[in-house]
Amino acid sequence: MNDLPLTHANVINLLGIASLPLDERQEIVESAIELVETRVMALLAEKLDAESVARETVAIKGEDTDAFLELCAQKGLDIRAMLDEEVERAKQELLEVREEARDET
Repeated sequence: MNDLPLTHANVINLLGIASLPLDERQEIVESAIELVETRVMALLAEKLDAESVARETVAIKGEDTDAFLELCAQKGLDIRAMLDEEVERAKQELLEVREEARDET
C-alpha cells in the first residue's frame, strides 16, 4: 500500500474518473462519503456510552452540528482527526481497488 498522505488529493483525480459522466462520478464520491461517515459513526459508537450515542444520534438527525461537536468535545473525541484518518484510509483503499482493476485488464 502507498504510504503517501492523500489528505488533499481529489478523489476524482486520484481514481482517474474525470472522464466519466457527472452522475457516475457523483455516485462514486457519494459512496466514498457514506463509507467514511459509517466508519466514523462506528468509531464513535465504540467510544461513547449508550446515552451519549442516543444524544449523538438525535443531534445528527436533527442536523444540530453544534450539539454533536460539543458532545464529542465533552468526551475528548477529536472528530476532525477521526474524519481525516478515515478519509485517508478510504482513499488508500480506493487506490488499491483501482490498481487491482488495472492489473486484471
